[in-house]
Amino acid sequence: RLVREGDRGVKRAHFSVAVIGDRVARWAGRFPNHPYNAPLLVDLSPEGMQTVSGVARALARKHIDEVRVQRRAGLYLEAPADLPGRMAELGRLTWDSLTDDEKASCAPLIVLCDEHSLDRQGVAGLTGMLNSGLPVKLVLLDSCDITRNGVDPLFLGLSCKDVFIFSGSLGDFVSFADGVNRAMSWGGSSLIRIHVPLPQEHGFTPALTIERARAAVKSGVIPVVSYDPGIRGEFHSRFSFAAEPVANTAAVLEWAAGEERYSRFFSKPGDNDNLMDLEVFLEMDEEERGAAVPSIIDPGGSGEILIAPELLKAALRVTGIMVACRELSGHENPEAEKLRAELKEKLEAGEARAAEVEDMEKAYQARIAELEANVSGQMAEKLRTRLLNLAGFGSNDS
Repeated sequence: RLVREGDRGVKRAHFSVAVIGDRVARWAGRFPNHPYNAPLLVDLSPEGMQTVSGVARALARKHIDEVRVQRRAGLYLEAPADLPGRMAELGRLTWDSLTDDEKASCAPLIVLCDEHSLDRQGVAGLTGMLNSGLPVKLVLLDSCDITRNGVDPLFLGLSCKDVFIFSGSLGDFVSFADGVNRAMSWGGSSLIRIHVPLPQEHGFTPALTIERARAAVKSGVIPVVSYDPGIRGEFHSRFSFAAEPVANTAAVLEWAAGEERYSRFFSKPGDNDNLMDLEVFLEMDEEERGAAVPSIIDPGGSGEILIAPELLKAALRVTGIMVACRELSGHENPEAEKLRAELKEKLEAGEARAAEVEDMEKAYQARIAELEANVSGQMAEKLRTRLLNLAGFGSNDS
C-alpha cells in the first residue's frame, strides 16, 4: 500500500515537472495555480537545465534503489544456491542493467522550456540529459522566430542517441495528439517540440491563433514529423511526416508577413525600386540580379512589399532545414536523383540502340532472304537445264 499511496492517503505521483525559464514560468510555474498534481521544480536561472539534469539522475537513482529492494526480496523468496553472490551483484545495479519493464515503471520527468533554453550552456545540459537515456520528456515550447540564430531543435535531438523526437503544432491537432502520446510512451528520453503562437508577442489577434499555427505548418516553418528510434531498418524509415515536408522560401516569407513582429523587415516599394518576383530573384546569381529588389505580394492585400536582406537570409535558412528534412526522410536525395537521371539517360540510349540494332537485323534478314531466294532460283534453273540436257533437248555443255 505504501508503494502506491503515502501515509497521509495521497497517491504516488505518476510524473514530476520541471519548469525552466521566465517566459514559461509566467503561466506554468505559478504556485499555487500551476495545473500539476505532481512535484514541481521551477528554475529561472540560465543554469536551469543543469539543475534539471541533476534532478533527473537523482530520480533515476532512487528508482534503481527501489528496484534493488524488489529484486532482493525476490532472491530471498527464490533462495538460490548462489544467493550471496547474487546479492552482491545487486550493489552494482545501474539504469542500463534494468529490464524494459523496470525502466517503464519509473515515473518520467516532464521538463517545460522554450527556445531560449537552447542558448549557451543550456545546450550542453540539454544534450547531456537527452543522451542519458533516462525517462525525461523535454517539452520545448517554440515561438518559431525565424530570425533567431541557434541550434535547430530537430537536429539537436537527432544528434543524441535513442531519443524519440516529435515536432508539431496545434495547427495539425490529430498529428499533435498522436505524436505527444508516442513520445510520452517511449521508454527513454523524448524531445517534444511544439509551435506556440503568442498573439500579444507576435502581433495578431487571439482569434487567429489556430490559423497562424496552421499557416506555419503549411508554409514549412514548423515540420510535423516524428522520429522513432525503436523502428528497425534504414535510417529514413524512422521518420514519419504528417504531410510531405514543404521547402518554399516564398511561403515562409508570406507567413512572416502575417505577424507584426516581422513588420520591420518589410517595406513599401519606392518609385525607383527595381522590383523582382522573389522566385525569379532566387533563381538568378548575383551578377544577373544587379540592382533588383526581391518582393512578394502582401497577404494583407496592400500589394507588393520589399523584403529586407536579413529576413530573406533567415527564410532561406528555414527552407534549408526543410530540404535537409526531406533528404533525411528519403523524400528528396540529390545523389539518388542524379543517379536516376543518368540511368534514365542510359536506358533511353540503350533503347535507341536496341531499335537501331533491330532495324539492322531486319535489313540483314531481308537481304539474307533475298540472297536465299536468288540462290534457290539459280539452283532450280541449273537443275532444269541439266534435266533438259539429259532428255536430249539441249546442249551438254552445261
